[in-house]
Amino acid sequence: MSGNSFRWVVLLFIAVGAGGGLYYHYEVTRPCARAIAYSIGSIDARFEISREALIKNTKVATEIWNKAAGKILFTYDPAAELTVNLVYDERQATAQNGRSIASEQTSLDAERIAIEDAEALCRSDRSTCVGLQARVAGYNARVAAFNATVKSYNQTVGEPFEGGTYVRDKDGERITVFEFIGMEQLTRVLAHEFGHALGLGHNSDPAAIMYEKNESGNLTPTLADLSALRTLCGS
Repeated sequence: MSGNSFRWVVLLFIAVGAGGGLYYHYEVTRPCARAIAYSIGSIDARFEISREALIKNTKVATEIWNKAAGKILFTYDPAAELTVNLVYDERQATAQNGRSIASEQTSLDAERIAIEDAEALCRSDRSTCVGLQARVAGYNARVAAFNATVKSYNQTVGEPFEGGTYVRDKDGERITVFEFIGMEQLTRVLAHEFGHALGLGHNSDPAAIMYEKNESGNLTPTLADLSALRTLCGS
């Protein structure tokens, strides 16, 4: 073999080797090629949820995407750099306040009906009127306090709060949840933010998990979600 021929053979092997290396790098680094590992970071005690319960909920949320893709996209690893955190601030305080207001409204409605029945009985039987006036005064005081609470709440909820965020920066990679009421809503927020961690953006379907406002309550990927997932991960 001539010197020139030998040189071209060597260059061919080098080119093939380099191409193989580039292809391997692409396969390893392309979206959805490998499962994204996540762990649990900080949990504010005011959420009243255990680490074990949060782990269970993250597995429910990630399984939504695993099932949709037909492969493992996320996996729990206590040592993973991507962390899931629950940070308590005015958003969760406002959400909990809203739940308390709804409960108080139900209680006041029941008390109003009971007082109306007591007043009707009082008109027909004066012996039943004892304590009724004090009961009405107590009810009116509760209503006044309730109205003041509702006014303050309405001023607060006018602000566009986010239930959670996904951030990747110089300090690392993290999902932070700020607001949820109940495990189903937590699953919804987590599924949305795990979608961002995967590489999915928002879409225009109000029912979609990846809809910008994240407010429908739906936990099943819509056609818009699935289309974006196929575009990102392939068939």
